[in-house]
Parts: sequence; structure tokens; C-alpha cells
Amino acid sequence: MLYTVDARTVHAFGSIYLFYSVPFVYYGIFRYLYIIHSGRGVRTRRRFLFGDRMLQLDILLWLLTCILVIYS
Repeated sequence: MLYTVDARTVHAFGSIYLFYSVPFVYYGIFRYLYIIHSGRGVRTRRRFLFGDRMLQLDILLWLLTCILVIYS
């Protein structure tokens, strides 16, 4: 979160709104922890990424948010 509001980051991307991507990062981290600790974890990272629809949606929304903030 601190990276998104740092003066160098704001200057590099030309936007102060990159912090809107932070909730998606937090959700992704906690979703990962939930899956691992609930016993539903899989053995390979590839299956983990492509097998969980909520995590896929989170990554897609995070990417869209970042693209919109950086390029608008």
C-alpha cells in the first residue's frame, strides 16, 4: 500500500489513484491463505491459479484497475 502512495511511484505513473488497486491485492492474499488453510490447496501453482474462479476474477479486476489508472 505504501508503494502506491509513494512520491516516486506517483511521479513515475503520473497518477495518485494507484491506491485503488490495493483492495484487490489484499483480497488475493487472503483468498490464497484461505485456500491453503482450508485444505483445498492443490499441489501445483498452475492448477491453483487456473482452478479458483474468485482468484481469477480478482486478478482480472486488479489488472483492469491498474490499466485504467495508469493509462487514463
